[in-house]
Amino acid sequence: MAILNGMVRQDMEIITLIKANICRKKGSFIGITLLMVIISMSLTAIISVQDNCRDGLKAAYEQTDAADVTFSIKKQDLSADMLSSLKEHPLIGRIRVFDAIQATEIKCGGITEQTGWELLKYRKEFKIVNDAMNAYQKEPATALKNGEIYITQGTMTRMKCQIGDSLRFFISGREYSFQVKGIVVEPMFGSSTIGWKQIFINDEDFEKLRADEDAQKREGKTALYSMVSLYKAAGCALTDGKFKRRINLDTGIIDRASVSLTKEMSEHYTNLFMEIIFAILLVFILFLFLVVLITMAHSIGVGIEMDYTNIGILKSQGFSKNKIRAVWILQYLLAQAAGAFAGMVLAIPLCNVLGGLFWPITGILANKNISAAKSLFLISVILLISAFLILMLTRKIARISPIRAISGGRSEIYFDSRFQMPIFRNWLSASLALRQFTSNRRKYVGTIVIVSILIFFMLTVTLIGNVLNSKTAIQSMGGLYVECAMDFTEKVNDKQLANIEKTIEKYSKIKKKYYLTRRYLSVNGEEIYCQIYQNPEVVPVLNGRAPLYENEIVVTEIIADELDLKIGDKVLVTHGDSKKEFIVSGLFQSINDTGLTFVMPLKGAKIFGVESVDYAGYSLDSPQSSAKITAELNNIYDGILKAKSTEGGGIMEDTYTIAINCMKAVIYIFSVLFALVVVVMVCNKTFIQERNDIGIYKALGFTAVNLRIQFAVRFFVVALAGSLLGSILSIYFSGRLLNTLLRNMGITSFAVQFTPITFFVPIMSICLCFLLFAYLAARKVKKVEARELVME
Repeated sequence: MAILNGMVRQDMEIITLIKANICRKKGSFIGITLLMVIISMSLTAIISVQDNCRDGLKAAYEQTDAADVTFSIKKQDLSADMLSSLKEHPLIGRIRVFDAIQATEIKCGGITEQTGWELLKYRKEFKIVNDAMNAYQKEPATALKNGEIYITQGTMTRMKCQIGDSLRFFISGREYSFQVKGIVVEPMFGSSTIGWKQIFINDEDFEKLRADEDAQKREGKTALYSMVSLYKAAGCALTDGKFKRRINLDTGIIDRASVSLTKEMSEHYTNLFMEIIFAILLVFILFLFLVVLITMAHSIGVGIEMDYTNIGILKSQGFSKNKIRAVWILQYLLAQAAGAFAGMVLAIPLCNVLGGLFWPITGILANKNISAAKSLFLISVILLISAFLILMLTRKIARISPIRAISGGRSEIYFDSRFQMPIFRNWLSASLALRQFTSNRRKYVGTIVIVSILIFFMLTVTLIGNVLNSKTAIQSMGGLYVECAMDFTEKVNDKQLANIEKTIEKYSKIKKKYYLTRRYLSVNGEEIYCQIYQNPEVVPVLNGRAPLYENEIVVTEIIADELDLKIGDKVLVTHGDSKKEFIVSGLFQSINDTGLTFVMPLKGAKIFGVESVDYAGYSLDSPQSSAKITAELNNIYDGILKAKSTEGGGIMEDTYTIAINCMKAVIYIFSVLFALVVVVMVCNKTFIQERNDIGIYKALGFTAVNLRIQFAVRFFVVALAGSLLGSILSIYFSGRLLNTLLRNMGITSFAVQFTPITFFVPIMSICLCFLLFAYLAARKVKKVEARELVME
């Protein structure tokens, strides 16, 4: 019983000390709690939304019986023998074939898209989304009427249309109009990041389109296609990509297809943008946790110095060093645990907002669950790391003796430093602030590191925003940033292209021109997106040179890694029954097909039946002239081409820009919030440490406003020093970080473009926040009386 009473008494002593410390240092407790709220909320929300989107996509695959490989092939090319060879293949478990009609063009308002559009009969396995677009429709889907269609959210995003709008489809030169009745979840091709789309119509409309196509009888051409779904056999352990490659090598079926997609690649494309955004935010949160550790280290270090005498007194009263350290560890862990719990609660509504943000891109209805187990595990890791840090930082408590504590732990000898700034009469307040900084630089090292981290990430996301608005940056990364684009409806020759250029140059000089067409070709058995240029010299090459000869190609670094290729290697390119050997002349980068692409010259592609280009894009010296140019081109060359003005580059959908701007806003807002909390915590500690000095300054005639300005200027200098360090880090490491994070998007050499405004906005934002927050936090100076504090 005596032992039990002793244990209870010791526990009560620790609890009493923790309560007293929290009450006396509630500013530090609240500050650490707020920082943990931000980290816990962000971490829980990001992990939960990622899991919800992934789970929603997998559930949609199961609901729609999505195949491991899906491809579209002309119905006339899918012979009975070919189908039989597929069914008998040992790696294929089952096959599903659906009739489809391919539209070559689709229009809605001023939007025109010419990527492949497959019209199929609607199947009930594709669920309908409700009007609020946040859940599946509960009641059974009503039958489509004639002239009505179901589309995916990805189609709605691409075409900027709404339910009730009419879409015009062009099939073999014929035009058909259909009204959008609703949205379906079709996970295989439904994301806006995937170019190919499936459109669902009723049986009667489909048979009418089929009859119209049969009646036209175009020799060698047809809009009748088959959508073929391949499923792996039960014992097949190959990845989807290797499965597709094996089937293609054995049967050649993929070489004959218009497009093919594996379930793995569909998942990659669908979640790509979300994964990149969240990867950047997770790295940012990781560094925010580092900020919390630095803040805690500063708070503990200064706190031990301030409590030097009190710790000595506690030791003299029989408190062991371990018991005192336990008090410090528990009070900081309690603050973090409280913040973590509050953050997880606040993450619940945040999940709903973030899940809806990616719906226009993914076209997948995500759940609204909280990934509690994962979040609790990561938060536990954070608490363990924090506990270890506090344990290390509180070792100095063991060196405090009761006798030494009587003097308050002051140094017996004071040495001046030659690095201290002198004090100037004309600039008294500013020079005093600088001297206070230089005379105690170690105290501000942590704050400088914190500012450098915040500035580094603010600059990094600013660089992403800069690229979206930079023509040269996008062009250097393989993007086509043009103000005038056109699709050719007939074959064009060099003379016609020259005349088109003359028409354009009546209004503006041409800075760059792109003449190309696109196909899916097989490289060493792998079906890869090929960009076929009439003028391949415009392709920006990272290593080697552009493919100038008909037997040369350039590949992306991603393709080179996937196929183990290097410059000078030979590859076999095939399509249908045609094949040709090419030499890799260089490496380039492209965001097309997330970097899974290569380039060959038009003269090298003629063996595959490619006779001319079907697209032209012009980068203009006077972008504002693009509207006039396109109007005249459409008038002069009506029936040959369809030109459109893409002033602003047309490089990215508004939805993607909104998501990037949201990420930028999150990082800026969190940086300002962290700056606020850090400044208040450091200012409070500094104020208590310098209370005597403030009294002396007041006795010498300094006003409260003078002293508050000194505080503000001092922290402005700290922020400026941290901003300089963060800028240097950004110059050297932002590009490398973005190369790593954006590689899945196809970017392996990010075009970093620093401008004065790139540095000015983040640096001034943080420095002014520090200046303002420090001035506000120093309001306690007004309460200090000279007579109560002059001790010497």
